[in-house]
Amino acid sequence: MNPIRILSVTPVSNYRLVLLCDDETVRIWSFPFPGRSQKAHPLRDSALFRQAEVSPDGLEVTWPNGELRSASELCRTGRRLPLSMDDLAELCCRNVLSTSEVAEELRCTRQNVDNLTARGKLRPIKSYKRNRLFLRGEVIRRRWWNADALPESQARREQGRGDA
Repeated sequence: MNPIRILSVTPVSNYRLVLLCDDETVRIWSFPFPGRSQKAHPLRDSALFRQAEVSPDGLEVTWPNGELRSASELCRTGRRLPLSMDDLAELCCRNVLSTSEVAEELRCTRQNVDNLTARGKLRPIKSYKRNRLFLRGEVIRRRWWNADALPESQARREQGRGDA
């Protein structure tokens, strides 16, 4: 029997790891801090914990301080999320928007999206040199907030002009 390998690890809040395993499952694993006081454990440092990486062979999750956990342990003891890899990919495709898609959704220019980002009105989840990625829900909330903040007649005029 082949060992389960981890394709990707993502540290999230409360010292948990989201694991994409090669058996097409998505799992979440909570770090138990076994055998030591929680405060004394080296991975209790959240900055260090967030540096988790998959080893090149996919058989371990490692940290810069030398801590490691085997993929089989993590996949065996992690809670299986009711998502397949295909479900997760579909979720990302439907809920992550590029700067151009945000501009289209808000009926404004890319420059306006950049301005909204610079003023903290929109938060990108990832930034590249010439593009940013946003969560669709935040963009829709921004659109609703903008429409709710203006009187109805002014909101219709603003919507026609393309201001966000």
